[in-house]
Order: sequence, then structure tokens, then C-alpha cells
Amino acid sequence: TVTWTRLNAGVSAFNEVYRGDTSGGPYELVGSTPEEIFIDNTVENGETYYYVVRVVTPVATSEDSNEAEVEVPTQRRRRR
Repeated sequence: TVTWTRLNAGVSAFNEVYRGDTSGGPYELVGSTPEEIFIDNTVENGETYYYVVRVVTPVATSEDSNEAEVEVPTQRRRRR
């Protein structure tokens, strides 16, 4: 789950979410949302990903946001 704070709350916009395997990119578009939260269901356990968000309005697209690093935990096996 990636979350962020929208700077211009009154602006009609949606957010494009990009992900990369290395810090600094390159990034690929993984989804878009009108909210300030995105759940990426395509990640793999034990991997680290780097995300940026772009805000898209009717007149412009923003630069990349600050990069967020997300480490997906490795799932543990349950004992029986």
C-alpha cells in the first residue's frame, strides 16, 4: 500500500502511480486512482520497489513526487 498527501486538495485530478525496481527509476505505470492511496497487488514477497506519483489535472501533469521505497515482507510459513 502506498499513500501520499495531496498538496492542492481542491483541484480536480487523479494520480498516476509508477513503480521501479531501482532507486531513481526507470519507472513503469502500475495504476491510477482519484484517491491518495494505491494498493499494488502485483508485488512479490521479499522484493523492494520504488514508487513515484504524478498528479494529472485537466490542464497539466505534475513532475514525479518524491520517491518512496517499499520493502515487501517475506511471508513466513505457519507451524502446524
